[in-house]
Amino acid sequence: GQGLGFRREWINELNEYILDFRNGLFTTKNGGLTFQPSRIAQEIYGEQFTEFFHVAGKVIGFSLLHGNTINVHFTNSFYKHILDFPLSYKDLPEDQVRHMETILTNDVSSFELTFAKDETDFLTGELTTYNLIEDGANIPVTEENKARYVELYSTYIMTESIKAQIDSFVMGFYSIIPKSSIRYFKAGELELLLCGLPQIDHEDWKLNTEYDSSEVVTWFWEIVAEMSQTERHKLLLFWSAFPRVPYGGFAAFEPRLVLEVVEEGEEYLPHAHTCFKVLKVSGYSSKEMLGKRL
Repeated sequence: GQGLGFRREWINELNEYILDFRNGLFTTKNGGLTFQPSRIAQEIYGEQFTEFFHVAGKVIGFSLLHGNTINVHFTNSFYKHILDFPLSYKDLPEDQVRHMETILTNDVSSFELTFAKDETDFLTGELTTYNLIEDGANIPVTEENKARYVELYSTYIMTESIKAQIDSFVMGFYSIIPKSSIRYFKAGELELLLCGLPQIDHEDWKLNTEYDSSEVVTWFWEIVAEMSQTERHKLLLFWSAFPRVPYGGFAAFEPRLVLEVVEEGEEYLPHAHTCFKVLKVSGYSSKEMLGKRL
């Protein structure tokens, strides 16, 4: 209905700001492909840093409640924290999983590891040591205790170093989303609900859009078929204020998307009513002109 497009655009802007790693609340993992709360948020935002994560949890919860997909993916461990699932080292970022498996499958006597993790202070640049156990910096990792080291190291990276951030986010999230409504979801299923489908299927798009057949409409779908995934996502965002296709595909959109050909001059660009998911294009004289205007 009226106003829904503005609300979706507002939610998109909030999500983009909150999840922008340059703002220090979240950081990227897996080569920039996934996000999780930043360890240094407290150093940036001070004593009130947990309030920012409480608000972030509310915004993401609000997005899920209203079917607004977000344009980033969280780490698998963070989805599991939201769902209160147990974690293992295999939930670490891929490079760290490989590191842990190297430790578990090889003789570590020459690795010179201890039960400690060095961290660099964001503000001062000084190196500090976090002991995974009492006096851990002086306890070597051996064949006998390496499994315990992997467990403690993984827990520190995924939980202990960002526990306050996680707890505040989860509290905010569940102030919007009833916990009972997603208690049976797996991490991958929650990801699909939050992030939508990674690829846009133009045939599914065409099948679930209302339009009257015409030459311009035929050209339109031919152009969409020729678009890259990035271009399709941009068109969908312009048309509906949704950055991703929701779980369930285009059939999940309510109301359905509408494509209209209107009697306007070729100098007019396509325009959208995101509240009603309506895209209007002029009756252009050629496919080339339509493609240029899009």
